[in-house]
Amino acid sequence: MGRRGDDTRGRILRVARKLMSERGYVGTTLKDIEKETGLTRGSIYHHYASKEDMGKEILSSAKKDLLSFVDSTLSGETSLEKLENHFRQITERHASRRFVGGCIFGNSAVELSDRYESFRLFLAGVFEEWRRRIESVLREGVEKGEVRRGADPSRISKMTISAIEGAILLSRVEKERGPLQETFEAILSLLRP
Repeated sequence: MGRRGDDTRGRILRVARKLMSERGYVGTTLKDIEKETGLTRGSIYHHYASKEDMGKEILSSAKKDLLSFVDSTLSGETSLEKLENHFRQITERHASRRFVGGCIFGNSAVELSDRYESFRLFLAGVFEEWRRRIESVLREGVEKGEVRRGADPSRISKMTISAIEGAILLSRVEKERGPLQETFEAILSLLRP
């Protein structure tokens, strides 16, 4: 594909990702994408064989962005500082969007997991990769005595991902940062030695 084709494909992907983040996969129609991009259905199908293929590419792109975000925000001198920074950046990211849209992976899990096995498996993998990164920070913290003794990094990392997704949902409903901040404070208080 030439540069022009790559640009068109990239434009379709950006528009479709924005729409999917706002309206969900099912709520985003090809007609919406046509209207927002100014392209015909034929042009869109030239770049994507189906809406499902487009959805998978959107989620793959979003996965790269999420894991890059996770890797860059799990930073600090101690394991608890790494988690605090990660939590703060999650809160700021959602606040900057006025708590609109939530998490594309949480939203997609609710919308697609019971309908499409391929999406369910993909989403489970995304959450697992995120969980493993948090588990690694927790494991290091336990070994260094920065996290309370006896803490189970595997179980706590899974609970943390669940708590993050729930807090995003509540902050989205309440349109404020309180649920995120309170959830993160509770997690950190459970981890402190």
